[in-house]
Amino acid sequence: MPGNVLEVGCAEGFFTRQFAKSGHTSTGIDFSRHFLELAEKHRNEEGLDNAVFIEARAEKLPFPDSSFETIFLGEILEHVKDVRQVLQESYRVAKPRATFIITLPTSMMRSPDHRRVIMPRQLRKYLAPIADVKNLFVINAHHYCCIADLKK
Repeated sequence: MPGNVLEVGCAEGFFTRQFAKSGHTSTGIDFSRHFLELAEKHRNEEGLDNAVFIEARAEKLPFPDSSFETIFLGEILEHVKDVRQVLQESYRVAKPRATFIITLPTSMMRSPDHRRVIMPRQLRKYLAPIADVKNLFVINAHHYCCIADLKK
């Protein structure tokens, strides 16, 4: 069933556009104006009217409480200064019984722009106050995915 999806840290908006193509109303946020311009260009080329891109920071989302059924945090938590703040802010804008979809690099995928490596056990600890992890699986040697249902 289509719903409102927020992608936090959307870069060029690939996943925001994929959600839109699946019938969801999709919003992507990023702090980089350059990436957002590319995302809007791709969206326009693909003729998607159910995807929007907004310049914003993950630590202070410009949406009312309880706005989205799904929050997608793809390859972002390793970049942010305060993981807990980003998760709390994502939780704030999520509707009751919303779902978090989180992807993260494994320790084999090191990059100079990563502030940290978050291993699955640590991610579970970050999520424990706000969500129940339903599935946590390896995508490949370099990435893993977590699906969690919010506790509100």
